[in-house]
Amino acid sequence: MYGNAADHPDRVRRYPSDMTDAEWAAVRPLLPVPAWFQGRGGRPEGYCHRQLFDAISWTGG
Repeated sequence: MYGNAADHPDRVRRYPSDMTDAEWAAVRPLLPVPAWFQGRGGRPEGYCHRQLFDAISWTGG
């Protein structure tokens, strides 16, 4: 959806702590729309938001 922060449809859950599709569907609408996507400057994210959430969950955050 947002450049590098787009969902990856070919994504495979690697760890039990990874978000399910249902969990991601609940969280995704709560994330802010990036400024660059709205034409307000900035640069695209370097990582998929879902992967960041999975990494935080994996580390026990």
